[in-house]
Amino acid sequence: MKRIILFLFAVIVTLSANAQATIKWYSFEDAVKLNQKAPKKIFIDLYTDWCGWCKVMDRTTFADTVIAKYMTDNYYAVKFNAEGKDPVKFYGPMMKYDSLKKERVVVMDTVVFKYDPNQGRNGTHGLALALTDGKLAYPTFVILDSNFQRLDIISGYQQAPVFETQINFYGSGANLTVPYDQFVKEFKPKAVAPPQNNAAPGAH
Repeated sequence: MKRIILFLFAVIVTLSANAQATIKWYSFEDAVKLNQKAPKKIFIDLYTDWCGWCKVMDRTTFADTVIAKYMTDNYYAVKFNAEGKDPVKFYGPMMKYDSLKKERVVVMDTVVFKYDPNQGRNGTHGLALALTDGKLAYPTFVILDSNFQRLDIISGYQQAPVFETQINFYGSGANLTVPYDQFVKEFKPKAVAPPQNNAAPGAH
């Protein structure tokens, strides 16, 4: 009987640990709504269905328990298909030029981003183009502050230790006071890179 109880306890602990290892992903619209109530930085994973390295990120770096917990605690993480066809309506702070003040100002405005069939290999969504100034490779990760101002664009597959360093740099607010090169020297990643033979996408 004691062995059964211990076994069940071990299963519960394992399931709990696995549950904590999952990043909480949101749609872009949901992240915007949540940010209005409880501001956080926003992390956007721009992927495509055919991108091999995107799939590698999902099963390695994004699956790392250290990264998953940090991302969920410090960001609204958005997974966005850059070739998706559904329009996205954004209402929030936008930088615009005020002709009376003759300066750029932040205003609340509504923009609808749509799929453009003439952009890229299979067409590209307007939100992905706007977030990256039209310079897309896959995967691409965009980090925004809580006012939807872009902090960084990170392109290509990122191994867990490097990725952990990047998200901590912005998540901790260190980017406001410390150069990235200095932060890299002082930060000690806890995430572990996967074996090299597990990181090959096999295609694309």
